[in-house]
Amino acid sequence: MTKKILHAALFLLFLNSMLYAGEVSVDKARNTAKNLFFERAGQFSDVKYEKIIFSDELIIKENQTLLFYVFNLPDNKGFVIVSAEDNVYPILGYSFESNYSEEDQPPAFVDWFENYKDQIIYVKKNKLKSTSEIKSQWEKYTTKPEKSTKNYVEPLIQTAWDQDCYYNEQCPVDYSGACDRARVGCVAVAMAQVMKYHSYPPQGTGSHGYYSSYGYLTANFGETTYNWDEMPDYITDFNFEIAQIGSHCGIAVEMWYGPNGSGANSADVGPALMNYFGYSSGATLEYKDDYSNSEWENLLRTELDALRPMYYRGSGSGGHAFVCEGYQDNNHFHFNWGWGGLYNGYYYVSNLHPGTHYYSENQAVLINVKPPEPPVADFAANTTVVLTGSGVNFTDLTEHTPASWSWTFDGASPATSDMQNPENIIYSSPGNYTVTLTATNWNGSDTKTKTDYITVTDDALPIADFEVNLTNVCLESTVIFTNLSLNSPDNWQWSFDPNTVTFINGTNANSQNPQVVFNEPKIYSVTLTATNSNGSSSMTKPDLITAGGVPLPFIETFELGAFKNYWTIENPDNDITWDGYYKLSGNLPSRKAAWMNFYEYNDVGQRDRLVSPLLNFTVYNTIDFSFTHAYAIYNSSRKDSIIIYISTDCGTNWTRIFEAGEDFATHPPTTGDFVPSIASDWCGVGYGDDCHTLDLSQWVGNSDVLIMFESYNGHGNMMYIDDVVITGETGTGLAETPDKRISIFPNPSDGLFNVSTEDMKYPLDLYVYNNLGQIVYNGKINTVNSQLDLSSFKKGIYYIKFFNKNINQIKKVIIK
Repeated sequence: MTKKILHAALFLLFLNSMLYAGEVSVDKARNTAKNLFFERAGQFSDVKYEKIIFSDELIIKENQTLLFYVFNLPDNKGFVIVSAEDNVYPILGYSFESNYSEEDQPPAFVDWFENYKDQIIYVKKNKLKSTSEIKSQWEKYTTKPEKSTKNYVEPLIQTAWDQDCYYNEQCPVDYSGACDRARVGCVAVAMAQVMKYHSYPPQGTGSHGYYSSYGYLTANFGETTYNWDEMPDYITDFNFEIAQIGSHCGIAVEMWYGPNGSGANSADVGPALMNYFGYSSGATLEYKDDYSNSEWENLLRTELDALRPMYYRGSGSGGHAFVCEGYQDNNHFHFNWGWGGLYNGYYYVSNLHPGTHYYSENQAVLINVKPPEPPVADFAANTTVVLTGSGVNFTDLTEHTPASWSWTFDGASPATSDMQNPENIIYSSPGNYTVTLTATNWNGSDTKTKTDYITVTDDALPIADFEVNLTNVCLESTVIFTNLSLNSPDNWQWSFDPNTVTFINGTNANSQNPQVVFNEPKIYSVTLTATNSNGSSSMTKPDLITAGGVPLPFIETFELGAFKNYWTIENPDNDITWDGYYKLSGNLPSRKAAWMNFYEYNDVGQRDRLVSPLLNFTVYNTIDFSFTHAYAIYNSSRKDSIIIYISTDCGTNWTRIFEAGEDFATHPPTTGDFVPSIASDWCGVGYGDDCHTLDLSQWVGNSDVLIMFESYNGHGNMMYIDDVVITGETGTGLAETPDKRISIFPNPSDGLFNVSTEDMKYPLDLYVYNNLGQIVYNGKINTVNSQLDLSSFKKGIYYIKFFNKNINQIKKVIIK
């Protein structure tokens, strides 16, 4: 814990004579603080330079290392925090609203300054020198400045809401918490304060519920009126409206409630605001490590210039949330910490020195949070030429989050609908028919009319189409195909390539909705030919069914998040479980990982399982399985574990192949939750455990293979799994997955490859792996034809993984 000491003036004078290289004297720091205060406070009021004095002067040290100074103004009028190291930027933070104190500091504020402390210590330890920009900042504030006339946005939010008594009146009952309740949670407070700024919505949408450690929690947003005018800026007694919005925000993001702190995933905030509170669909969570310092600051200023305060996730281990609501002089941003107004002020968001870039990588911000604009109505039909007596389905394409819909269908039955996406609208007579949609939200209405949009004829051909309930299946699983063909077909012909399938439950190749078992571990294409009295049409879906498991190599980097590639989760208690969307650092080029939040998980002894997609081991001679991980022990009495199993019968029986507990740690024990931020936080680099490679060769020849990561909760710390790679040797190297839309040529080559990706949605993420399954390159493809230069790599076999939300394919290349 950082030691904070209030020194007498005599000691301060003594200290000035003992400074080391790079250290800033208290006189220089005091002068810097005074000049900063004159420049910045002068933007809002008539400040007299000679009148600026400081009532308290504090020195912040750790283990006798001087870190920074704090200067308080009289009468609780604010503070300035100045670095005691001149090789980093001088002004760490300042406030015009309250004084600095050692007591009741917001956890987010504590973590933020722990991060500053770590950066300063790093600069000292590695003897990093100041840049020209850092020097210019010190020079600027060692002389009396003019009152600044540069761009600024005053703090947008007036509320000073908190997490404990009165605010938590509708949180779960917990007699060890403030006012006998769990805390609201920083995520919910930040959300609620942004929503209060907009005073939107007047009413929510839908409902949501989930199982928590306090039982089942639910909220009906659609039946709730939010009375924003009855929510004051702060409270000293019970206020139903503020307590309700805090509770509803928590339930919307499935808050992990607790008596001393409540947490949730920042990735869930944007979807909650859009789905339950009707905010514009453009809200996106942006991560600082995807931007340079200047780009990040420009992003924040752009939002604030548009008068949009932002939900902000901070640096450090805590993953705290607060609100970024203003700025001064382009580089200091005003934070509302959600702690009753304490320590609200201006802080430096970027790295204190370019050499400490990784210390701020965990920051994220939710941008484009705003109430919807008036709707712009639009729609589409699944067909505009339809056989007499057939049905048409309509899809709403309205922009700006409509809340209600009113359809009229000329010449159809039914003639009207208030559904968002009405289906099976029947047209009984030939002709051309008009369709009209009026869409409405809280800010207005708009009408779209498409004249003669639907053509009804007696001569329409069928339009073949179908869907399937499973696409990655065990060999003995029943797969159900559902005909979706239009224009009243009365005959169906199903075909499969290869044709090694069995129709079951009384169905056959001419059934409307057949049920099928696939007999070989292969990838199948499926064709449906639909026929009516006017003729036939066919629909082929290539490589639709993977039976018996996907071929190797299997590579999972979790970059798509939320386990998009057929991973499944077993969560017996419907509480905290494996999550696939944690944004982190240190394991480049990966940006996300699967993780288990033992730190917030109170139910000791629970086991949660993360199960891989089906895998096919049938054609290999040897198989290797590797993964990377990060973990830190929180408390020696809290012992988490990880166990890995394999199954060769689609999960009926399991064999344990790996287990680890405290020896899984890759980072020294922590005093808070663990978030990896640098390479040495991961296995095989610095402290602790190596990365693991397991030999699965005894299971070669099997299909229907599953790998399972089972966590055992000891209420310890956060654990992360990434870069799961399973490779199989066939005698000629690793296998690749087929996709005719992707071609690479020439292959082999000297390392310069042409890549053609037809009929794709861009961008495509691209990863290159060596023959050991290690990532050696990553990039993006944004066009049909591109070049990939691997000429600097050693000769040998490499595997290129192409993926986005629509595709996940691997191609083999050879550098000769």
